[in-house]
Amino acid sequence: MSRKTDPARARNFASVLQEIFAAPGRSRKDIADAIGISVASVTSIAASLLEHRLISESAPVAAGQGRPRVPLSVDTDSNLVMGIHLGPRVTGIVLTGLDGVAKASVLVPHSGMAAATAFELVIAQAQKLVANHADGRPVVGTGVATGGIVDREQGLIVENAGAGWSQVPAQRMLEALPQPLVLDNNARAAVAVGDLGTRSLRDQGQTLQIPYLDQNVVRYFEADQQAEAVK
Repeated sequence: MSRKTDPARARNFASVLQEIFAAPGRSRKDIADAIGISVASVTSIAASLLEHRLISESAPVAAGQGRPRVPLSVDTDSNLVMGIHLGPRVTGIVLTGLDGVAKASVLVPHSGMAAATAFELVIAQAQKLVANHADGRPVVGTGVATGGIVDREQGLIVENAGAGWSQVPAQRMLEALPQPLVLDNNARAAVAVGDLGTRSLRDQGQTLQIPYLDQNVVRYFEADQQAEAVK
């Protein structure tokens, strides 16, 4: 039986991860002070993050009379995230490190196509991108952004007038992409990206918003922990 994820720990996990994304090089004590939890809690969470190669440690830095502090940063090499912008005529797909820096990208034209046909092309190109550029690294989640009205909880594109799509169960139709998958509209995705201090990538005029980080990485981590619990 899989164990339930402790909501408080999940929140603390997300907060620790956000602090490391926003200000690489902070110590465990710095992070604990910033978010108001104990150093012991940060140490426990950091141990899990290190085990899953989501963060890395640098050489200890002397801190006055106390113990040297160990800077924590995002592990930019071990894992990848997929970001997708479903445009009305062209979809952009990007593979990034956990710091949001692009490793590879591709544009997929689909002007005038029905959502099902367009999504088949997107999935095929996304899988090709992973095959050619992941180099064995796991893709720990996918962030999908699109214009129009999106019901994130239902995983539904309610309406994207520019693409001519309505009532599209995008989350289900894109389940072949790396999971977990977060679907949102462009505006909310841009806020999520901006809040976490990550980047958008401009590729031939196509802006690829990447709504992931605490949403996808925490879900990936929790799923992995649950899998470990039932072994």
